[in-house]
Amino acid sequence: MLRSLLTIDGLVARTRPAWGWLGQVALCWLGAHLAADTLDDLLGGWLAGCGIAWPEPEQPLIAGTWAAVVIELVVAGWVLWVRSRSLDQLRTAKEWTRRWSIRAIVAPVAFGVFGLAGAWVLAMAVEDGLAPLWPAVAGPAGTVTGLVIAARLAVPGAWRTVVGTPVPRRRWDGALAAAPVLLLTVLAARHGLPVWGWLP
Repeated sequence: MLRSLLTIDGLVARTRPAWGWLGQVALCWLGAHLAADTLDDLLGGWLAGCGIAWPEPEQPLIAGTWAAVVIELVVAGWVLWVRSRSLDQLRTAKEWTRRWSIRAIVAPVAFGVFGLAGAWVLAMAVEDGLAPLWPAVAGPAGTVTGLVIAARLAVPGAWRTVVGTPVPRRRWDGALAAAPVLLLTVLAARHGLPVWGWLP
């Protein structure tokens, strides 16, 4: 089975230049969606307890859901825009220090977290899909799938935003989008990365 996965990985690596950017964006969208799925519950609970006299009891949850959808769409658009502007042009760390901005700092963190969260979602999907058919292989297959996706898409996507940092007009470029992006990034890190169970 490992040989088959390595063969598939080799094929993916050879064809990646044609579609890799789309895979990176889609993976980040998946991670951001996972975070937004948590955000709607948090917003709904906060709105329900903030003292507003809602006409119907389900309205706080509806309002929280729509607010989370709007934030998710904003972040999805930001991910696509940042990835489309990333060009391989930086060669040294000194060059990056001349181009740093708020966006240049937020982008690699967000792409890294969203990408790893998306890889984990796909790993769980593989595990859940194989569990009824081949329980003994489901866990390892899911883990290998997640690691391959993280190595082939999540990490290169985050690195691309570093080496492709554009020249900013101002150092605070990206400040407006930073709030919703960082909000979903924190939620994706907290609920979309399988590391918290390892901590004491």
